[in-house]
Amino acid sequence: MRLLLIASAVGLSQQLGAVPASTARVQRSRSAAPRAVEAHRGALRSRLVGIGSAAPDTVVTNEQLSSVVETSDDWISQRTGIRQRHLLAPGEGLSTLAARAAQKALESSGVDAASVELVVLATSSPDDLFGDAAHVAREVGATGA
Repeated sequence: MRLLLIASAVGLSQQLGAVPASTARVQRSRSAAPRAVEAHRGALRSRLVGIGSAAPDTVVTNEQLSSVVETSDDWISQRTGIRQRHLLAPGEGLSTLAARAAQKALESSGVDAASVELVVLATSSPDDLFGDAAHVAREVGATGA
């Protein structure tokens, strides 16, 4: 059986809230698909065992932003819903956050990093235009990936 760890550098815990009704309808309409796949190829051999998320530590509020740019908290929040944003520190990159999120996913799962066989990182960043999965694997100690 394969174990699936989900790590998000954009705050997965915030995304696990309510699912929009349109998405829920799509998910319900596709609910027969996994059963069809299982009947055709056998049971899927993966399961979710851990999740982790990470966001930069540096927080900039709209109030702080308004001291630099001619705007206000009310103007920004009414139009965008944003009250604060997280900024990467100098020397910190997306792969840093991805490694932090992956480490939390490993901790929540109880899985030893050395037993991880594959790291998939579904993004690309200026850190490495061809993907940071190998870097994340090295950072968390996934030597078998």
